[in-house]
Amino acid sequence: MNGKQITVIGGGLSGLCCATLLARGGREVTLYEKAKVGGRATTAELHGALLNQGPHALYRGGRAMAVLRSLGVEPQGRTPPTSGLFAWRDGRLYGLPAGAVSLLSTGLLDLPAKLELGRLLARLGSLKPIGSVREWLQREVKSTQAREVLAALFRVSTYVNDDRLPARLALDQLRLAAEYEVLYLDGGWQTLVDAVKAKALEAGVRIVEHEKRGPRAGGETVLAVPPGAELFEGRFAHLQPVRAACLDVVLSRLPRPRHYFALGIDQPLYFSLHSRTAKLGPHHVISAAKYLAPDDDGATALAELEALTDAMQPGWRDHGVAKRYLPQMVVMYARPDTRPAVDAMPGAWLCGDWVGEEGMLLDCALASAAEVSRRILARVTPSAAAA
Repeated sequence: MNGKQITVIGGGLSGLCCATLLARGGREVTLYEKAKVGGRATTAELHGALLNQGPHALYRGGRAMAVLRSLGVEPQGRTPPTSGLFAWRDGRLYGLPAGAVSLLSTGLLDLPAKLELGRLLARLGSLKPIGSVREWLQREVKSTQAREVLAALFRVSTYVNDDRLPARLALDQLRLAAEYEVLYLDGGWQTLVDAVKAKALEAGVRIVEHEKRGPRAGGETVLAVPPGAELFEGRFAHLQPVRAACLDVVLSRLPRPRHYFALGIDQPLYFSLHSRTAKLGPHHVISAAKYLAPDDDGATALAELEALTDAMQPGWRDHGVAKRYLPQMVVMYARPDTRPAVDAMPGAWLCGDWVGEEGMLLDCALASAAEVSRRILARVTPSAAAA
């Protein structure tokens, strides 16, 4: 096997980053993408407004940021505001408990729930997560109201609406969000795609778009494609994707300019005025989502998202410029605790948001890309045995 020639199949951010790291390490790299590079990180333009594929947030303290910076890419954006935050429960808006003052003043919780939630959030770094999210919440949180708020915080930080998720993973992600916050990116996530693609070309990666390609004879192959790709011949068919129904709304005017964010408490819903934070064109851009449970086909999601938008921006339809609905958006191709290892495919390496042990979302995608490149550059041969 010629260790210098590498074929990367898949041109999402994980494939682009892996190819760039390998080329910088002296390998001859060709990247094939059957469509256009970028994958789910591409950004669409509707009437001048920039729309990501669902509500995207970059965790400032996560592995993705570290990998991007190692490539010389510095994402540009800002953190969301800490005012104008609401909780949505029983069809009503309440102040979202995001700090000491809002916790005490919100009508969302009774006093015992406020006290318990405050104690838990203050001890976030020292909580001992054992078992699943469902088991941990039932065992450690006495108040039903506090339990609902914590479950909602787990959903918004992990994008996972499945209480079988290990509590340690949910708590780690919530701590990451609380300690380092997130960025909404100016220009959308397309800016990351464009920046990493430029670094790849600069490093000597040969990028071939709109061409479907399988593993080549000789050299090594990196598969940065979804687990349902034909190349795997059903090997990873047991993996269940994490999904969301996503509604994007572009408005010429905001009926309630200071209503920025809402989090569903009794429903797995999310609403954010992304253009309040990031530069996304001349209009106001709202991104809303329902985190779909594994058994939820999303049949009621659009009505639920429009109802939340009605509450946050009443009369928004009178100012509509554009609307887009993605009923079954894949957030991650596997729940984080079910992911295979990077060497789980005989004769090839794997990377993506469904591979490896580290992080979630883009953090997982780029952590696996960095691990694959590290192993190849260290001349480690992929395991011939399945994980």
